[in-house]
Amino acid sequence: MKKLLKRSVTVAGATALLLTGIGAPALAAPPAGVNQTVASEATAPATVKNDALTQFENNLKKAAQAGDSTAKESLTAFGKMTQAQKDQLGSIMVDEGVVAAAQRAGSGVTMSETKDCQQPMAAARSATYNVTSRCDKEFKFAGISVTKVRLTGTYVTGQGKVLRTTGVAPTVLHNYEPGSSIAFSNNSHWVSGGKGYFRTNVAVTRSLFGWNHSTRSANLQLVTNGPGVVSCSWI
Repeated sequence: MKKLLKRSVTVAGATALLLTGIGAPALAAPPAGVNQTVASEATAPATVKNDALTQFENNLKKAAQAGDSTAKESLTAFGKMTQAQKDQLGSIMVDEGVVAAAQRAGSGVTMSETKDCQQPMAAARSATYNVTSRCDKEFKFAGISVTKVRLTGTYVTGQGKVLRTTGVAPTVLHNYEPGSSIAFSNNSHWVSGGKGYFRTNVAVTRSLFGWNHSTRSANLQLVTNGPGVVSCSWI
């Protein structure tokens, strides 16, 4: 899996930029790194991992009680996890976090993608009409959906190409990971070569019981043509 996020780490008073994302795109420079202090997972007490798992389960229960069907499914999957799987998930939450762990081979965290396009049923390729395209990125561990974000782009198309873009909207569909928050910035959209481009910067900030403080970020970009989604990728 291509690495998604980049980070800057404050070490002994100096700031070292660790590039953990793929190369910067030709269309724009990558966002500036954000200073962070990261505690070593190896020094985290076992109680911190246990507290993280307890809080995670409570987050699932709370969301499930509010009618979140994904949380209900994830709560069932959590109850079926082995102790070894729970220990592994606890370590991930205390260390790099679920989203960042998806970059690491063997972490057990997977990232899946769902693309969708909505347009008028009777729209012909020669007609001019409005289209809404979106892309979801979902992060799972042992069948549990931990985090899911969506990027939506709206545009006007005609004759099989994008004539103009009209909006971009990033959304957190759910994020049950304790101590983790997701924010979006630098939203933009434009037309180039008959395609629509929609971009946002996704920043994941973590502070788990005052133990691990970090901010990692990457750009998520959706590209569409007239008929629908061409690609959705981290850049």
